[in-house]
Amino acid sequence: MQMLYNSDSYVVVQFDVPGASEDAAPRRGGFEIVDKLARKEIFIESAVAERMKELTAVDRRLAGELSRTVLAYAKANQNARVAAESLHCHVNTVKNRVRKIKELTGLDPNNFENLVDLVTAQEILSQSNN
Repeated sequence: MQMLYNSDSYVVVQFDVPGASEDAAPRRGGFEIVDKLARKEIFIESAVAERMKELTAVDRRLAGELSRTVLAYAKANQNARVAAESLHCHVNTVKNRVRKIKELTGLDPNNFENLVDLVTAQEILSQSNN
């Protein structure tokens, strides 16, 4: 178990399940986020985290376009036109990026639960990379 982030409000912990094979794909384990104020826990399984790492690697090559798109799309309530306005790009660009994100992660940003997973995992990974 490894603590990745700790503040007055949140704790993020990465863990592996003991006895899980290193050769196993996907790796067992994941991330746990504890909201100290609301006294809630969120678990993100390792497979989602691994897909997010793939997205992060591609995103670095694209100067952060995909991560900015995920956040803008979430803030725009999954409205591509509104997200495009905030990103200063064409609506089709946002739609193409959303498709790319789905291809890379297997998570569909048009599905609210998947979008929440994407935003949460992105925040975890950005904290663990700092």
